[in-house]
Order: sequence, then structure tokens, then C-alpha cells
Amino acid sequence: MTNLPIPMGPSRQDVDSMRRLRSIMETGPSTDNRSRIHEGVHSGGQYRQPQQPAPSTSAYMGGYAPADVQGMKSTLEKFYAAQGGKESYKELERSKKPISSLTESTSYTESRSSNSTFEARTRLEETKSGKTRKRYDVVDVSNRQITFEDFSNKETAEALAKFFNRGLTESDKKVREVLELEEDFNRCRTDAMKFKNHYNRSIELGEEEAGAVFAKKFRTAKAEALAAQESIKSINDSIR
Repeated sequence: MTNLPIPMGPSRQDVDSMRRLRSIMETGPSTDNRSRIHEGVHSGGQYRQPQQPAPSTSAYMGGYAPADVQGMKSTLEKFYAAQGGKESYKELERSKKPISSLTESTSYTESRSSNSTFEARTRLEETKSGKTRKRYDVVDVSNRQITFEDFSNKETAEALAKFFNRGLTESDKKVREVLELEEDFNRCRTDAMKFKNHYNRSIELGEEEAGAVFAKKFRTAKAEALAAQESIKSINDSIR
């Protein structure tokens, strides 16, 4: 019988790191953290320059060399592998999702009336925290029917209304491009909020290397959200 090597388990140091990292990953976000992220990335669907990050965030972003960050990534990979998870480090990475149901569930514009006129409308929505935010819909004013609803960016609704008034439908490439950008914005904004909360929790626990990883991911996700938002604005401005 051939003697097979017995796989080595994680060291005590790895186990301690795993416990600390699990505490970081499983702790829920605080309200203050959510509001700070929301201000920097999105304000009522309209673009504005992001605020400068808090001094503590900036310090940890620049306080570690790439090799240190890569080392923390390796530790995280060990953590997930030792826990038996199949996702490994992928949980910390964003994946490109297919076009959401926004582009597939509604076929109204395919069979609309020839005299339909579309407009972008603004409405107020109360959040779970009791705050009020703006949401944007596309409405067929000829019969007061909502065509698309619940956009984060005003320019998304405006661009779609313009396209529909020119005879385009949701199956047209230009319309789908705007819908994809809106989806990208929402996805990246959500990621930014998540990474910011993980960063704050890491610093609270004294895990500065983990904080550096999450700070970098937050900055990337925030930049991608703003880039998607700027692209939507550019498309909307180009439609005359």
C-alpha cells in the first residue's frame, strides 16, 4: 500500500488570523459608514465631485507597499481554503453580471402607441433609515403608464425618454447601453459601500493590512461607479 502524504492543517497563527478576518467579514455595516459612502458616490442621481477620504483612510491607503497588500491577499486565501469554502478569495472580487431584468422584463415600448410621449419623472422615496432620496422613472404621459422605474441617476431616465421619443425600444443597442451603465453604477456603488465597511471594521480590530486591501478595493469600486455615472451623463448630453 502506498503511503500518501497527510495534508498539513493551518498553523495556530493562521487560525488566529482566520478568526480575526471572519470577525471583519461578518460584522454588519454601521449607519455612519453608509452615509459617508453615499455622499461620495451618489447624491440624488446627480454627479458631483467625490469628497476627499477621511484622513485615516488616506493614511492606510498609502501606508503599505504592494507586497504587503499581496501578502494579505494570500492570508485571506488561506483563510477561505481552511474554512472549506469553494469561493476562496473570489468573495472579495466583483464579477460582471449579465444585463439585469430591467432590460428583459419590460416589453412595453415594443408595442406602444404611435402617439406615445415619454418623460423622465422624479419621485421621493423613504429609505429604511427614515431618510428621503430621489428616484427616477420613465413615464408615457399619453396614458400615464410607467415604462421604466426606480433609477438612481436622473440622466438615465432622461436619456431613455429621449430615445423612446425618437422611436427606439429597449431592444436597441443605445438603450441597452444606458441600462447596462445604470446597472454598473449601482453594482459598483454597492461594492464600494461594502468595502468601506470592511475597511472600517478592519481598523477597529487593528487589522491594518486587511484595511489596506479593503481601502484599495473601495477606491477602485468608487472610481468605477463615478465613471459609469459620467458615461450616462455624456450620453444624455449628446442626445439633442
